[in-house]
Amino acid sequence: MSQEINRELSKIDPRLVTYFNSLSKIIKEATGKDFRIFEGNRTLERQQILIKQGFSKTLKSNHLHIPSKAIDIIEFPWTWNGFILTPEYKKLVNNHLKNFPDISWGGNWKKFLDLPHHELKK
Repeated sequence: MSQEINRELSKIDPRLVTYFNSLSKIIKEATGKDFRIFEGNRTLERQQILIKQGFSKTLKSNHLHIPSKAIDIIEFPWTWNGFILTPEYKKLVNNHLKNFPDISWGGNWKKFLDLPHHELKK
């Protein structure tokens, strides 16, 4: 891994890194698809921009902590109509979450679906 990737991973809670590594392995084995952490820790300025763009709803985001208590993961290479939108993805994530009871997924939220978002429960 590059130093830049290691530096970014060091800003993410290790429980989320472990969760992501095992989830991405399960997805790869089941589908052949690759996933990456798109974003972990964010600055307040970045969070404000995402709120203005409609991609976030709060200034109390778990992305604002160091280490980050949230990650956004995406299929690599990214596509707007990709695997993340399929029922198979939802099933893989929800089955995986059974092994990580301290993590929640934005794809299960009722008011604001955030499919890339995974976070530590408060």
